[in-house]
Amino acid sequence: MKRTCKNCGAKLPKKSDICKKCGEEYEYIALDPETAKLIEVEKPSSMIHICIAILSTIIFIFSLILIYLSLSGKNDTEKLSSASVIEQSKPDSSSDTESQPEETSHYYAVDFIGQTLGQVKEVLGDQYSIKLSDTTQVVYIDYPIILSTTDKTLTDESIISKVIISEDGKITSQISADTTYTELISILNFAKPAPEFNESDSYYYAYRALANDNYQVKASFKFGFDTPDQAPIEVILECEELTAAKVYGTVSGLDEGSSLNVRTEPLYAADALCQVYENDQVEILEEHISEDGNKWYKVAVNDVVGYSVAEFIVVNSDTAPSESIEETDSDNESESESDSESDSE
Repeated sequence: MKRTCKNCGAKLPKKSDICKKCGEEYEYIALDPETAKLIEVEKPSSMIHICIAILSTIIFIFSLILIYLSLSGKNDTEKLSSASVIEQSKPDSSSDTESQPEETSHYYAVDFIGQTLGQVKEVLGDQYSIKLSDTTQVVYIDYPIILSTTDKTLTDESIISKVIISEDGKITSQISADTTYTELISILNFAKPAPEFNESDSYYYAYRALANDNYQVKASFKFGFDTPDQAPIEVILECEELTAAKVYGTVSGLDEGSSLNVRTEPLYAADALCQVYENDQVEILEEHISEDGNKWYKVAVNDVVGYSVAEFIVVNSDTAPSESIEETDSDNESESESDSESDSE
């Protein structure tokens, strides 16, 4: 079958759709075997070629996918094989992991001195019990540590003044409570070769001054008899600035239904900050003798600090208030009593 222009009869190239001689579109011409003449036949459909092209494209893409999967599978196999070799070469540490205790939260006990209970709870949590003695003690359940505060009522604002550490409790970045005395000599450079014997409790103590960012701390390392080869039984951290005994007083002697003023200054003319009543407890901060000879106490009532006449406050302990000022003569005392009666309402 040959391609011939129906207009001029010129032969057409295989890839040409238009006659280059006359510009007419070509038709397919075939030789009729019976008449031996050229006749026009239908143009072959291009759909077959399109289908073949699409099928070829699909086969090509599918082949690429198979090749990719084959290569990926080979790489995965190599990785698994390599991981297996590594796993076999690693020692079995499951027994070691089981025997080692879980790590606890990081803390240094010396840093707790001067902090509030709320700040300590952010580190150690709130799993503790409370013991009351001359101080209020916070005994932690999950940590070998006991905290003390001089506050009678424990709140998140209570200041930690004393810390007792035992076992493996952390003291500083260098030492813990299970450090032996021989190791402590090397780390802390103790001045004396052996701890001192304390007759009151029959233990040996070695003392060392430590510090945090705000306070000087006295560290008392409490030992038994075999001191060099033993760790301390416990370590006691105290700040004398914070452990000074507080003095409390009871409001007493008021007439029924009357109150005692807490004033801004130790003067009857000063403004009243608040009132306290019969049997109320106040903290006595210091004693003051005013210019007119009257005796006043500087007191703390909850969050209020002010002055009240001393006549109506009875000190609860045998310890006198700090920074006390000597009383004036008897004439001034009697005058003070008569004036102070007017401050009770």
